Amino acid sequence: MTATSQLSGLAAEWHTARLLFPIYSALAREFVIDLPACSDLEAGVEAPPQESVEMAKQWLREVDERIQVHQLRQFLQTTPLTTQEVLQTILVHHLQKEKRSASDRDKIDFLLVQFFSHCAPSGLDDGDVDLEYVAQVLEPALGAVDSAMQGQIFLARRHGGLYSFQLHDAACLLSPDA
Repeated sequence: MTATSQLSGLAAEWHTARLLFPIYSALAREFVIDLPACSDLEAGVEAPPQESVEMAKQWLREVDERIQVHQLRQFLQTTPLTTQEVLQTILVHHLQKEKRSASDRDKIDFLLVQFFSHCAPSGLDDGDVDLEYVAQVLEPALGAVDSAMQGQIFLARRHGGLYSFQLHDAACLLSPDA
């Protein structure tokens, strides 16, 4: 990895952390969840050193462990802070985790549905929804799906405790012990 790509990766991680910080903080206040401090996130530092980005990543891991899916669901469905960008950022954040728990799986399941619901038109008829349409609506968060893959897409399919999400070139397999 070049120094430039490492810096852009750090900038992207910091951008994500700065977007999630006010959402997670508001959620924690609403549900009286004690969160650890993260001074550079709290201060809104624009361009932090690498160690601050690492601390923010650790902060996000700890917060993700403390927030339960029912709290995330209730908060995102009732707060005016919920936007397409927020939903997309939280969804992508959970999908990109190296290790996922059963709680992460449940959060991803909820976030996929919430993102689709938020982005799809309100008067949508069941007959208007097919795999191609779902892929199109979820594309901003999950990437493009070519026509050959559309027949293989399945979302939130339960089979023996395994949840699978296949989109584009990558599959995200989630199990309780992942």
